Amino acid sequence: MASVPVEPIELKKEKLHQLADIVYRKEVLAIYDIQFKSEHERSKYLYDCLDNKTKIEDMLKSADDAKNEHLSDQVKDPIAHDLYHYSVKGVNVALQTIKNYTVRQAYLTKIKGHAEELLSVLKTLGPQDVANARALAETAAYFKDATANFFEKSQSFYSSKTFSKLVKERGIKFPDLIREYQARLGFEGNFKDLTNAQKLKVYNEIIGESGRGKIVLEVIDTTLAAAGIALLVFSMGTMVWDIFTAERPLEVATKNAMTLAAGLGGAAIGSVVKAAIPSLVDEVEISTVFLECAGFITSVAGGFIITAVAGLLLDLIFHSGGETPPPNLTDGHICFVAPLPDGAALAHELVHALCEAADSNILDHELASEHELWMVKYMLEGITLGVNQFADPTNEKFLTTYTDWRVYPRAELEESLRSVKYETATETVVNASGPSNVDWSREGEATAAENQG
Repeated sequence: MASVPVEPIELKKEKLHQLADIVYRKEVLAIYDIQFKSEHERSKYLYDCLDNKTKIEDMLKSADDAKNEHLSDQVKDPIAHDLYHYSVKGVNVALQTIKNYTVRQAYLTKIKGHAEELLSVLKTLGPQDVANARALAETAAYFKDATANFFEKSQSFYSSKTFSKLVKERGIKFPDLIREYQARLGFEGNFKDLTNAQKLKVYNEIIGESGRGKIVLEVIDTTLAAAGIALLVFSMGTMVWDIFTAERPLEVATKNAMTLAAGLGGAAIGSVVKAAIPSLVDEVEISTVFLECAGFITSVAGGFIITAVAGLLLDLIFHSGGETPPPNLTDGHICFVAPLPDGAALAHELVHALCEAADSNILDHELASEHELWMVKYMLEGITLGVNQFADPTNEKFLTTYTDWRVYPRAELEESLRSVKYETATETVVNASGPSNVDWSREGEATAAENQG
């Protein structure tokens, strides 16, 4: 039975840094569970995880620096703010809608490159560059809104279930679906030969008719927008794929077949995919492209195909309208099958943990911040926390309830202190004889732990 997807939630910059760290650490743990032929090979996959985290940090910092740098510039300030939000929305998309880190690496490379291109143009704008400033402002606003809409539509998987069911009942394949909507828009020829702007319109039309609503109302086709449009083709292609497969979940048997084929030390992508095809007794029309996309994007019963060329293969598939990439592209490329962390689920856990900190009895701001960091630290280490009977009491209430500690009246304390003479106490300690340490539990003076919560 397919698991219920978790809806992404928008996080701001500070929380995105924390989420990126959590996802990175959990991915590292997943990679350490994979049997590689050598530690050198493992290190390449670990590097890719770290590269994603570094890209996110650099991207957010560059956008934030530009926003702060141009605060006093009436022309550049609104552009810088739009580019900042474009970057923040893009990181939300990367961490919460792309579960396979090898695919996320391709997405981050594209969006980071485009954001840096636009920030570079912003930096060099002069007071007289009115036309360039207008073009940049339009481009920045366009991609800020498009990325925000994409993230919002990523939360709308239930609204497209009827469309997905209808597509399945019609028995059409993914390339057929693309060709059908291409024909509706009057674009002739092969999908792969269309411009990126035309490809985007085809994907946009499918998403709109599925019930999710269109990502963009129009498509801009300028030099400044070129890299961003190519990115949207990639992103919206994955969303159309998600819509197409919503009613075609792959079962555990398929995952097991792929995992067995990958074996210890991994195996060629083609052989892993072909080994799984016999398990698809109810989906005879499914192609190798279907299995590759499922393994890269949505998982096969929780298992993802991890390979360095995942992004390249998806690029070719979605820019060609679902055609099978040339077999020689995967020659020599090894893949593995493994579960990976769900960024959207982790985002919910992170927000919940921080809300608990804010809603508790912690009145001191500094202590609240310490508690927040503590909660995040244990999330990073993969520890699940829960509430028990020790969660709410104050320190004093805990001591009086569970220990022999009591609050002594001031007069009693003062009388006790007066009865102790410093000289006598010092002399007793200095002249005392006995062992340097004592195990009081063996002496019968310490009880065993009675309640660990």
